[in-house]
Amino acid sequence: MADEQSVTVAARTMDEARRKAAYQLGVDANEVELRVAGARRGGLLGLGAPDIVVEAWKAAPNEPAGAPHSQAEIAANVLVAPVQPAPAELPPSEAAPLVPTRPRWLVWSEAGDCMFRTSGRGVILSEVEDAVADWPFDEYFGDGLRAAITQANNANVMIGRIAPPPDLTAETTFFLKIPTDAMSAWAVPGHQPFDHVMNAAELLAALAQKGVTYGIDRQAIQALDGHKLTRPTCVARGFDGSPSRDSAVEFLFPDEDPDVVLRPLIRDDGSVDYRDLIRLHTVPSGTVLGHYLPATAGEPRRDVLNRETPNKMGTQIPPHRFAGPNVALASNGVDYIASKAGRPLREKGRIEVLEVYAIQGDVDFSTGNVDFKGEVYVGGDVKPGFTVRASGSVQVGGLVDEANIEAGRDVLIQGGISGHGHSSIVCGGELSARFIDSAEVVAEKDIMVASQIVRGTISSRGRVTVLGRGSIVGGRVKAARGIICNSSGSASGVPTSLEIDWLQLVKAGDDVSRFLSAAVVIRGDAFAGTTITVNGAKFPLRESMRGVQFSGADRGVSLVQLH
Repeated sequence: MADEQSVTVAARTMDEARRKAAYQLGVDANEVELRVAGARRGGLLGLGAPDIVVEAWKAAPNEPAGAPHSQAEIAANVLVAPVQPAPAELPPSEAAPLVPTRPRWLVWSEAGDCMFRTSGRGVILSEVEDAVADWPFDEYFGDGLRAAITQANNANVMIGRIAPPPDLTAETTFFLKIPTDAMSAWAVPGHQPFDHVMNAAELLAALAQKGVTYGIDRQAIQALDGHKLTRPTCVARGFDGSPSRDSAVEFLFPDEDPDVVLRPLIRDDGSVDYRDLIRLHTVPSGTVLGHYLPATAGEPRRDVLNRETPNKMGTQIPPHRFAGPNVALASNGVDYIASKAGRPLREKGRIEVLEVYAIQGDVDFSTGNVDFKGEVYVGGDVKPGFTVRASGSVQVGGLVDEANIEAGRDVLIQGGISGHGHSSIVCGGELSARFIDSAEVVAEKDIMVASQIVRGTISSRGRVTVLGRGSIVGGRVKAARGIICNSSGSASGVPTSLEIDWLQLVKAGDDVSRFLSAAVVIRGDAFAGTTITVNGAKFPLRESMRGVQFSGADRGVSLVQLH
């Protein structure tokens, strides 16, 4: 370790440690050398992420040297990563977050050799690769670039090769490179004397000699006029054409997500208003719902040599294929018209209309059980022993009282569910209810409850949320994406199970990142008797806690105190 003053800091990451040490030492973050001295556990009860204990000191200076051209020329023509000045020293209470500086790095080309150099550590590989990504390489040496960044020894390293023409001589100041697809033309540095600058007329003449007549970038050529060429510069670019389009439908009604999802209005204060619902979009019979769009061929591709390549015609799909149930194709072969009143939907690229069956009163002996292919609206209650089945959504204005509901889409129950152990609710979309009491509920998507869940058996492939000061008391609540409530269990210790389980949903090749943030969040009291389970790992609460979050960990359940 150097003899300079050293400090010891603790942080979650090495980058954070470097910033803290730089502030204490009064130097740029890029000048700090680090050595890990140990680690210690942090957070509530020592269950949080570990802090790294790092010893830091100011490193000996190591400046870039030996540039291929003068610094003024490089500043004008070669990509240089910026160096930021050290921040002003402020008291800890007023100091802004320190921004680490980055070392200088250079990329340039000469006679087809593409070069890189840096003398400072910490160069970001992706930034260098982005800077040269469009260069017309014939060979690219990625391993050499990564090694040069790692070693940072101020050596000139070849990172690629642009093959020069066979007649390249020591007097050739630049040459034109046209890739095999002829979709671009590049001015590439040759053997350039120290005092040589580019001439726009010379560039244009070289393009004409090569037969480049289309897509000439005169602005780029003018920008080079009178300046030194130190890196490959694109001076002409072809037109890729526009894509072809298969036959499709122009929809003339709003998409159902998120504007027409069946749910109550949530006010700014978190309360719920079941009297002001987000209404379903419905249409009368005869409404034009869409237009048929025949397949088209895109604009042809054109390269810098002005050669045209036509695009293929898109796939022609007969118009009637886009007309789903209760939708007719008009005699003009273009308009799609609702043949029945109902709710229009976009279903697998087609237009469908789900009929709406409205019952102004209760579902009871006067109506019998309801089994309908479409949407169902019940203005009153669903009485004990009755069942409502619908292929679409179900909306109940009153109470579901010891009754059953099966819906292919969303379910909204304004009066709540009073099951007494005899209610079953199954829906293929979201479910919203004022409360759930002693009922079994299964939802394909999110479940939202306004007040409380009591002794329920709840399962969701999305998230379960009890709004406001709502509670979950007794029973079992299981969700894949998370559970949120104000309190769980009760002061008397009623057994309450809250489970996160997404492993059963993951299939080979699935992206699991959307599940990793799943957590049980209890904003208020988590009473003793509550058991948290995350993917099979259990965490029983032996004593009450307040304001906690539980999520998965490598060997069980992680507990974090909410602030």
